Amino acid sequence: NTNVSTVGWKTYTSTAYHFSIRYPSDWQTVEDSSTSPFHVNIDSASGAKQGGITILARYPNSTSGVGGNDNATSITKKVTIGGKAAIEYDWTDKRNGQPITRAIIFDALPLDWPDDNPTIEPSNSERYISVAPAADGSYSLVDQILSTLIFDETLGWKTYTNSQYGYSIQYPNAYTQTGVQKRIQLQKGELAGDTTHRV
Repeated sequence: NTNVSTVGWKTYTSTAYHFSIRYPSDWQTVEDSSTSPFHVNIDSASGAKQGGITILARYPNSTSGVGGNDNATSITKKVTIGGKAAIEYDWTDKRNGQPITRAIIFDALPLDWPDDNPTIEPSNSERYISVAPAADGSYSLVDQILSTLIFDETLGWKTYTNSQYGYSIQYPNAYTQTGVQKRIQLQKGELAGDTTHRV
């Protein structure tokens, strides 16, 4: 499978869920925050059957269909996507070997099981990705899109810059900052406690 050119690809960024991903310019992203968990669908805007990706903020409360399909079989393996370890279920139709879907589960402990017989705890998962193949059964394009996925816990963080003393520091949105002479105090919530940092 030959990769397509990524020139002109768009970037979707979620500062709330700390990830970014690139996708072709003729694809679209559709967010759905009306249901739990939050998820974003990434697929072709033209309706062409090129596959698709759904990224969820956490493992859904219920999953449909594939696992209960008597004609479906899966291969499970460890993968690394976006710099994070994950577990991938690759579902195929055992009657004809055609791909059905892939499920990628992050943070599903434990991760020290043998590769050929994994056992997971999906309820621990903070991120979950569902991947649909193209009409011809290929995952080539969606795999290329997934290769651009980056998890970055600092996405959306604020930046404090002190030009007088020549430094800057990033901090989470949940923190507030107050400057006192030569000191800046970062504090989470209303009480400092163990979350106060001074620089």
